[in-house]
Amino acid sequence: MSFPYITREQTGRGKVAPLRVGGLLLVGLLSLAVMSCSDDPPAAPPADPLLTGALRGKVTVEDTADQLVNVKISVADTIVSVDSAGEFFIDSLPVGAYDVIAIAEDRIFLPASVNVTLDSGVVRQADFLMLRRRISDSVPMVRIPAGTFRMGNDEQELLFVPSAIPRHEVLLTRSFLVGKYEVTQRQWRRLMHRDPSPVQGADLPVMNMTYDSVIVFCNRLSVLFDLEPVYSGFGSGVVIDHSKNGFRLLTEAEWEFAASAGDTTSLYAVDDPVDGYRQADYERVIKQINQYAWTEDNTGGAFGSPQPVGRLKPNDYGLHDMIGNVQEMVEDTWASFASEPATDPLVLVPEQYRVARGSSFGHLLLQNHSLRYRETVRWAVGSPSVGFRIARTP
Repeated sequence: MSFPYITREQTGRGKVAPLRVGGLLLVGLLSLAVMSCSDDPPAAPPADPLLTGALRGKVTVEDTADQLVNVKISVADTIVSVDSAGEFFIDSLPVGAYDVIAIAEDRIFLPASVNVTLDSGVVRQADFLMLRRRISDSVPMVRIPAGTFRMGNDEQELLFVPSAIPRHEVLLTRSFLVGKYEVTQRQWRRLMHRDPSPVQGADLPVMNMTYDSVIVFCNRLSVLFDLEPVYSGFGSGVVIDHSKNGFRLLTEAEWEFAASAGDTTSLYAVDDPVDGYRQADYERVIKQINQYAWTEDNTGGAFGSPQPVGRLKPNDYGLHDMIGNVQEMVEDTWASFASEPATDPLVLVPEQYRVARGSSFGHLLLQNHSLRYRETVRWAVGSPSVGFRIARTP
């Protein structure tokens, strides 16, 4: 049996010879048969580069002495290491939404994860800040012992503060931890979406914040370090649980006890003269105060300006800027002092002003720098010269 090639011959005008099956047809049929018997699946089409995106980012460190060793980035099933500069790049990820996570032993990252949506041909960014897991490395704190002290002043006291009478005995039954420095704008920006400070600077104290934003900051910081949040609710309905070990504001009594650091004079580290302050003493006393406090006198003249925290001498407990720089919001609402002894006092009156303790960069009068000085601050609005300091009960 022969299989001549397929041909179509012209035999005359309007006449065509019949088609005949040839060898080429047989080869094609045999090829199809062989392919149908193969055990291998058909090859997948190559990935479409138009349906993938890319991700880049950088991990920075809070402490320049920290090392970016064994820091990894996890995206879906992909894990890559950052380079010596903390940078990473992941290419050809299918389009879609991803949670990007940074991982390193004994470290925590801000934010905890970054959500990105990859589009075709687009490079997205995901950046992280690496912190040491130990609280003392990221939020320096000082332990203040429990103790008894006399809070406030009497009318006979030099630099008398009328709102701080009468002097009364206070017992603090538990030791507590307090921030070595006022909370800075750098710390605030890591956890909060908006910095309300009228004067901007990473190492300047945060200012002008509302009470509600302060408790949000404290709770977020507590969660970051696996501590129990102290606050629930907001505004006049806030519930404060001091049995929790998370971050919080100082009570007014804790603030005065920590600021005084055992000193019983009106001005920290300045002896009260026997016969009162004379005009001739003013320059000498201000120079002494300026070693510990940023005031209108040493911050540039009229009304002064905030300064980076921790630049001046600390008190005997190792706390910086307890007077000067910014006044500090405390937990208590405004009320007159009672004359009776008090144990772990905390005054909370709904819808009342909060108390601000200490002086600020805008104060010049000696009375303002007294360790007894207190003012009000609107809890729902804030003040451009008021910041805060964190505390917690271990």
